[in-house]
Amino acid sequence: MKIGKQMAMMSHLSDCQEMVDMYGDKERIRMRINFVKFILTDGKPLDYQYTTEELDKIWEKTNEICGINQ
Repeated sequence: MKIGKQMAMMSHLSDCQEMVDMYGDKERIRMRINFVKFILTDGKPLDYQYTTEELDKIWEKTNEICGINQ
């Protein structure tokens, strides 16, 4: 399955909005925002289509650097 770069970013940012309103879980919000930052700075064009495996690897890298597990 492929997921567009913009869709991946928007999805995680929307999750952050929901988390702020519903839970206020700062660590998970920070994690998702950092994930979007990694996607933005990976050098790939905005119309790039990620595989779910690629996104999983970016999530793992974000988790390693930011230090929380989900």
